[in-house]
Amino acid sequence: MSEVQISDFSQFFFDLNGKPPFPWQERLAQRVCAEGWPSVIDLPTASGKTACVDIALFALAARGGEAPRRIFFVVDRRVIVSEVVARAKRIMKSLEKAETESLKRVAGQLRRIAGGDKPLKAYELRGGAYRDEAWVDSPLQPLVVASTVDQVGSRLLFRGYGVSENSWPLHAGLIANDALVFLDEAHCSKAFAQTLQAIAQYRGDQWTADSIGRPFHFVEMTATPVLASAEHDRFQITDEDRKPEFLGERIYAEKPTALIEIKCRKEDGHKFAAALVAEALRVADEASAKRVVIMVNRVQTAKAAYERLREKGLDTLLVIGRMRPIDRDRMQKEWEPLKAGVVKRSAEEPRKFVVSTQCLEVGADLDFDVLVSECASIDALRQRFGRLDRLGQFQRARGSIVVASWQLTGREHDPVYGEALQKTWHWLQEIGTNDMVNMSIESKSGEMRTVAEHWQTVSADDKQSMQMQGENAPYLLPAHLDALVQTSPRPEPEPLIELFLHGPKHSVPDVQVVWRGDLDGAEPDEWPEIVALCPPSSMEAMPVSITAFRKWFTGKASTDESDLEIAARSDEVEESAEYKRSVLIWRGTEDSAIARSATEIRPGDTLVLPTSTKAWKEFGYKPEAFQEDIGDQARFGLRRGICLRLQSSLLNEWPPTEARDDLKKLVGRDGTEDETWALLRILSKEGLPEWCPPIEDWAQPGSLSRYPDGSGYVLEGRISKQGKGKTQVLLREHLDHVADEAERVTGDLIAPGLKKALITAARFHDYGKADVRYQAWLRGGDVLAAQYAPKPLAKSGRNLTVKQTECGLPPGFRHEVLSLLFAAKGVDPIHGTRDLILHLIASHHGRCRPFAPVAIDNSATCLTFEEISICREERVGEPQACLTIEAADRFWNLTRQYGWWGLAYLEALLRLADWKASDNEGAEVSQ
Repeated sequence: MSEVQISDFSQFFFDLNGKPPFPWQERLAQRVCAEGWPSVIDLPTASGKTACVDIALFALAARGGEAPRRIFFVVDRRVIVSEVVARAKRIMKSLEKAETESLKRVAGQLRRIAGGDKPLKAYELRGGAYRDEAWVDSPLQPLVVASTVDQVGSRLLFRGYGVSENSWPLHAGLIANDALVFLDEAHCSKAFAQTLQAIAQYRGDQWTADSIGRPFHFVEMTATPVLASAEHDRFQITDEDRKPEFLGERIYAEKPTALIEIKCRKEDGHKFAAALVAEALRVADEASAKRVVIMVNRVQTAKAAYERLREKGLDTLLVIGRMRPIDRDRMQKEWEPLKAGVVKRSAEEPRKFVVSTQCLEVGADLDFDVLVSECASIDALRQRFGRLDRLGQFQRARGSIVVASWQLTGREHDPVYGEALQKTWHWLQEIGTNDMVNMSIESKSGEMRTVAEHWQTVSADDKQSMQMQGENAPYLLPAHLDALVQTSPRPEPEPLIELFLHGPKHSVPDVQVVWRGDLDGAEPDEWPEIVALCPPSSMEAMPVSITAFRKWFTGKASTDESDLEIAARSDEVEESAEYKRSVLIWRGTEDSAIARSATEIRPGDTLVLPTSTKAWKEFGYKPEAFQEDIGDQARFGLRRGICLRLQSSLLNEWPPTEARDDLKKLVGRDGTEDETWALLRILSKEGLPEWCPPIEDWAQPGSLSRYPDGSGYVLEGRISKQGKGKTQVLLREHLDHVADEAERVTGDLIAPGLKKALITAARFHDYGKADVRYQAWLRGGDVLAAQYAPKPLAKSGRNLTVKQTECGLPPGFRHEVLSLLFAAKGVDPIHGTRDLILHLIASHHGRCRPFAPVAIDNSATCLTFEEISICREERVGEPQACLTIEAADRFWNLTRQYGWWGLAYLEALLRLADWKASDNEGAEVSQ
């Protein structure tokens, strides 16, 4: 198969999208393949800028892996994140099928870059799933990942929201190496753009003695670059793009827009919502429009307008960012016909109303005939009107900008847009004619000048006053990084990373809220054990600002929030306020707890509530017809296996059948497992939930676990294509498998000397599991089986319910620390990368950054594995404390040598090799 050439791009793009590229897309592809990405991409709305993902993948194939493998598209609108992922998944499927010659060439090259794996994988990086590393697979794998500033930024700074602390360095290393970050509408994320620039600088040669050499680039997508250094390297459209056959219809489409003031007070929210609805109906009738959108600044206003339209019996869709992803995905098919170019307009098309917050103003490829917008800052309005007649195909397009009179007084500033809203309104009135403005992108000769064209003549100071000004981030100093890079244990105090993501005054991160029906009626102390039966997943988690949740938690009135990640901080509750409601903070089976004060709730936490608490309206939006508890379906949707919670309240959501009713009666009393299985087999034919495959299709019969209070069962299993069940693996075999995988997954990513060190670390990394007490634990506590087994195990092949301390291991014992003692004897003392080998072994589960966990092991015995012996005296007393110091010294020396993110990347390579080997063995992946 021939190599991919720059000249192949046009055909590749056509085969991928069914249409030829615009001139700017061809020029950018040529530029990227020849010399890399520009600092700024400045394109008008509706010009197809998400095609930058296509270009990045083509450049990766054309440059043979020299370009970044991991492509991150970052935007502060949650709905748009899903739009980007949908495009990436479509590309992924097209490359997998590869039905044309150009697609075959690109897919083949990407497969080679991936080390024989899939040509592309696509993910949405969400919060809400503790220890969710689905996107973390192989360092060779080309990826497209769409996410928000909070999710990507927190991971880059070694404090990933909702990520296990032991996985923080893994995520940081992978995002900061071999990565390209598109920051969409960068001017809205000024602080994060500055932080990205600082990270790029700190990865440079002046901060590392031995750079590992993997690329890291970020590109601002904006008309207003944040970084002064980026101004000289700006990519824009040309007159060629403005021709009618390309972007001309979109750029010159007329968008006459009325300016309307509504007399009302701040507390008259429903009156204002009614006025918005009345205006939308009026303009829709006037223009004979079928696709109508109302865009507002706050969630409560959106809900009020939505309810008003529903009361009138109109077909209406509410879209806000604060929804559970699985609910939002279900609704995608409802707004699919509204996407640009998907369905041609016709007289028979039913009229559809959409009410949304800011979540649709950036990047959403939706095309409306009429747009009624609440007044906002000028940059927000220009973005919103990019959804009006997006393709220039509706000649009667109309818009309205509506403002409430209280928003224009000097006494009260808008809580979202502040003075920028007032100044924008007054400026629009100045440039308007008879309270009308033109919201088109550009005007033709003789036509009314557009708002965008008037904007070019505004002074810099006035421009600044009319825009949402992102805050400057604090300077990211080496001292900050030295604190953040310490992930195990964490230092106290430590920097607040939200300041580096959003700035000092806009730092309101999210928590992820999950509802579970099987918590109703159970004592809160039992909640961790109940939730552990079916751990939360990201698809069922609603993003909620931590401020709003704390207010609700302490019984305070909820604030009327915007849908922006960078929304200004509202009145904060006292952190010491007593709780009024029970909530489970889910941090894994061992570390979860019931919150007793607001201070315990941290950014990125996954919070689990009983469905009886409701709180949908306070936090976000759940369509009435959708289920409240979707834990089983969400888990299955992420390919985590099948989990069916068989409890009476949850079974009510199953299709009504006689077998289901019998099962409800059975699980509530002491029915036998045989009886339960008999009913499930009947239900498999006539009444399982529609998303659940028949039990006959499962790869294994499944296992039934009883609820701790005896109120039901949890049935777990897998379908055939989801892989093998857990398998027992010998220690020697596992070490060989990981070493082989380490050699494969690194490819040519790192220098030969580093690769050799990685393989050596792989061969030693689990030696510590040879301890007979650890072997007893792997065998379910059977000490005799451990003592007389001919060969030690690496993986048990069973669900381990026995605690390590019950097998004689001391509290805090870590097998990797014992592996470190073995390696210290087995690795040549003069080996050039000896310290790196020892650190990789010590940190392969995320510990020893910088200190090794101390375990006083007075019952330790002498131990020999593969001709290396450790005496008892080396395992107890003072040497353990010395080991802790040595591990820390190594960590800091290696951090200075390879850099903050370089060392984390090397650690990630070994961890991923370990995980991949375990997955291939069909064994459990330990943490």
